[in-house]
This record gives sequence, structure tokens and C-alpha cells, in this order.
Amino acid sequence: MAKINQALIERLGSKLGIGDKAVYARIAKVVNETALDRHLAALLLAMRNGINVHRFSTEAQRAEVRGALRNGREHEFNSADSGSEMVERAVQRRSAKASKQKPAKKRTIDNTIFVVHGRDEALRRSMFDFLRALDLNPKEWDHVLREARGNNPYIGNVLDEVMEKAQAVVVMLTPDDLVQLKDQFVGRDEKNTEGYPLGQARPNVLFEAGLAMGRHPEKTVLVQIGRVKPFSDVGGRHILRLSESTESRNDLANRLEKIGCKVNRIGRDWMKAGDFVPTEPKAAKKR
Repeated sequence: MAKINQALIERLGSKLGIGDKAVYARIAKVVNETALDRHLAALLLAMRNGINVHRFSTEAQRAEVRGALRNGREHEFNSADSGSEMVERAVQRRSAKASKQKPAKKRTIDNTIFVVHGRDEALRRSMFDFLRALDLNPKEWDHVLREARGNNPYIGNVLDEVMEKAQAVVVMLTPDDLVQLKDQFVGRDEKNTEGYPLGQARPNVLFEAGLAMGRHPEKTVLVQIGRVKPFSDVGGRHILRLSESTESRNDLANRLEKIGCKVNRIGRDWMKAGDFVPTEPKAAKKR
């Protein structure tokens, strides 16, 4: 499979006013829509946005895009007709044909929240209780991904499909692990931050948080519960701190509402649902 021309990625980013990761996410959507290879989907995305793709592609690649869009129609596309209007019309015809052949799956958005969590089962239950009290529909992120993934070895291939089924992803950063940087690596100015054991979210939580933020940052909410080692590599993204206070609960509800969730704060149940205090180790029994 040919690689995507990096110069084209930069041109798309400049044209659309977005970063490389967001460009790749849009290319992935075109791939799902048209079944084209990624490098051809990138050309198609450029054509849709009025970018002249001649310097980013070969005639054979442009012909392949036109051939895929033609999809068996009798008339021929002129090589000069590779602009956004021609491409958009062809894609619309393909989409209309596909919709007739196979009923579209029902999208479960507006109230569906995927929850990424660690080992603290009590906190997970509390989060689910809280979200349900707001009339939202929480689902476990890892279960949904496993079902969608099937035999696919690469999680990125199914991530966009899964994200279409949810309005938001809530990542619970809880102090499930106890970590400490080795003494020989601690800098002089890090003794108060790295030189002693700190609570940290589970590795799978950090990994899945990165996946969700990288592909759909607009849908991802990072929620810290308890004292957790700072999650520094989030590009300045604000982490919401959730506790027993009504104010912090309201902050999370507001964030979900801004994303597009239909939040119901009528009554007071949502102010009391769940117990947002990390599970402490059991005291040793006296002999």
C-alpha cells in the first residue's frame, strides 16, 4: 500500500485549519465511506476541499480514484473533472446506492457515554450511578471495543466506528497503581514530585485515553478522582477533578452538556448518586 504524501497532509492541514492528527482522522472517515486505500482517500479529501492534487499524485492514482467513484457507471470522467463538485456528486451516488442495499445501523448517540476505568470497581459503579442519575447511558469502553474489534489486530481500525455510537468518552484517572521513579533518575527539582510513591492510573487507562484524545478530542473528558500523579502529556487539556461536592458533579454535567449530551438535572438524585472517594487498602487484621 502506497504511503500518504506528507506534503499533502500539510496542505490539507493548512486548508482546513487543523493539525496532522485531525487530518488523518478525516482521511479515516473517507476510507470508511468509500472503501478506498488511505493514500487514495487522502487525494479524495483534498479534491473535496478544492485542492489541486496533481503535484501530490500520479495520473494512475487519480485515475484509480475516479474509477472507484465511477463504480461501474457507463460514462467516463474527464481527467480535468477532478474537482470537488464531481467528487462530491460521485460519493453521494455511492452512498445512496449503499443505503438502498443495506439498512443503516441505528446510531445510539446523545445519551450514550463510554467509560474508561481502572481496577477500582467501587468508583466505576459510582460513575455509572451518577451518569444514570443524569439520564445518560454509560457503557464500558473496553467491552465495546472488544466486541467491535473481533479479529482485527489493530484497534485504530475500529475506533472511528465505535466512536460513532457514543456522544462522549469519560476517562476515569484513579490512583489504582503506586509508582515511583528510580532514585538514579530523579532530578534535583523533582524530589517532591517523583522521589516518592504516587498514585497513578492503570496503563490501559492511559493508553486508551491517548487513543480517544488522539482521534476524537472533542468527545473526550478526562476525570481525575483522588490524588493522582499528574498526567502531563495532554497538550494543556483541562482535567476535571471529581469529588463528593455538588460543584464538581455540576462541572462534569456541564462538560457533558457542552459536548452534546442530553443531561437531566431535574431533582437532587444526581447530587448524591455515587461515592467519589478512591478505595483505600484494607487495614491489616490484628493477631
